[in-house]
Amino acid sequence: PAAVVERGPLRAALRTLGEFGNSRVWCRLMLSPARPEIQLWFGVTWAQPRQLLRLRLEAAATLTGRVDLVSGGPLARPIDRREYPLGGGLVVHTADGAALAVVAPEVFSVSVAPEGVNLTLLRSPHVAHHDPTPAAALPDQPVTDQGWHDFDIRLILGEGATVEAAARLARAML
Repeated sequence: PAAVVERGPLRAALRTLGEFGNSRVWCRLMLSPARPEIQLWFGVTWAQPRQLLRLRLEAAATLTGRVDLVSGGPLARPIDRREYPLGGGLVVHTADGAALAVVAPEVFSVSVAPEGVNLTLLRSPHVAHHDPTPAAALPDQPVTDQGWHDFDIRLILGEGATVEAAARLARAML
């Protein structure tokens, strides 16, 4: 269950803790009447070898369009469940014109399905392996992404959820 940790005129916040295997994920959701976004902060102590940590954002309606922020500018991509590199965030749309901008500078890949957005927060493969030696044959080799990680993710809803607004916010968060 989430606990209310701030309740004031400038900001309200909830905090919760989740555990996954030997890993812990703190989540803080913050709302401010002066800002048009929802702020999600995740503090992750990751201790899972060869596993992914994804944040799934379920869509209220079927997603029909997407534009990703990538190096070089916005890029329209298909909604095909495939994982693509990300460079700061993305904007998704529904058939009725609703929009959601997800600004996530620390997230480097995303997949989008008609039902929602999947942000890959962490992956922990072996540091180095290749054919003909599969990773399973190297159980004593180090894996990446272990330890503490911070993620600051902003969600912009409605009319303000534009590619331009997402790009401005992503630059400001760097």
